[in-house]
Amino acid sequence: MEEQKQKQNNQVDFINNSEPADLSSPDFSQIKEKPKKTRFKKYLFLALKIISAIVVLLIIVSAVLGIIYYQNFKKAYELGFAAKADAEEALHEIINRKFSNGAELIEESNQKLDQAKELLDQVPVIRYIPYLKTQVKAVDNLLIAGVNLTESGAKVVWLMEDIFEPLHNESITYTSITLEQKKAILNKLVESEELLYEVKDQIDIAVAAIEDIPDTGLIGPLKENVDKIKDTLPLVKNLVDYSLPMIKVVPKIAGFDQPKTYLFLFQNNSELRPTGGFIGTYGILKIHNGEMVSFETDNIYNLDRAPQYILQEEAPAPIAKYLEQKYWSLRDINWSPDFPTTAEKALYMYDKEYEILQSLK
Repeated sequence: MEEQKQKQNNQVDFINNSEPADLSSPDFSQIKEKPKKTRFKKYLFLALKIISAIVVLLIIVSAVLGIIYYQNFKKAYELGFAAKADAEEALHEIINRKFSNGAELIEESNQKLDQAKELLDQVPVIRYIPYLKTQVKAVDNLLIAGVNLTESGAKVVWLMEDIFEPLHNESITYTSITLEQKKAILNKLVESEELLYEVKDQIDIAVAAIEDIPDTGLIGPLKENVDKIKDTLPLVKNLVDYSLPMIKVVPKIAGFDQPKTYLFLFQNNSELRPTGGFIGTYGILKIHNGEMVSFETDNIYNLDRAPQYILQEEAPAPIAKYLEQKYWSLRDINWSPDFPTTAEKALYMYDKEYEILQSLK
């Protein structure tokens, strides 16, 4: 008990001897750190100074580049207009059948467009500047299209010169062209097939280049011209795509180096049949090297009468029932509305009936 009392007395003495705590307000006068708001303003001011310096530097660089490449842009601009003038003059020459002059002018236009493209290719920096790179891309693609179109156009015009050269500037009418001239023209078409497919490939490249130009972000005059080209160039492509197969088969149809014989079926649309009308007359056309050798027509009943009953091919049920024709003949051959099917059957029936008719003579 006495020990506990002694400990308690010692604790009281310790508390009594302790110095009182200093409860006065803290002194902030010695703090040297400025408020955070002032520091933010300082950083913002520094950032603005850096941005201003960058802008000034860009202006200086742009001015220097403008001085250095000004002649490139100016020359490319002049070459573009000169190429346009050459193309317009070439069209005038072609209309007047001066094909060689027209082809040479188109080649000059092509060279100028190629030079303009080379000049712009020497200015790579501008292609990385926002907004400007969109305009440059459009001009680049226009030049690619122009180079390919003029190069392919010159090939076509030179071909026209070769085709019409045998005519010796004569007026183009069927009767005025001799057999030898027709043969020469067909021969040129046969020889030009590979060249014409090269032309098609170049036109496809031109179309792809134009379609790759952005629809938005272009300056007014540039967009206006791009839109016009986008509307008209596909028409040229379609014309070439549809014409090439025709050019490929025309010499064969015209009997180049081998005579051709064609069966014509004349239909009367006042007597309705599946392919358009009743076949009342037929004709046989013979052609060689573009020259019509003969074209004879006859009443189809003169071909049908005797062979019909000898051939004895059973007619389709509706023909037998409603027309009371037991056996099928050429005049009723157009039973299928699908013309290729009817044409194939008509050739078969004509050959059979003609063979029988000849054997009866």
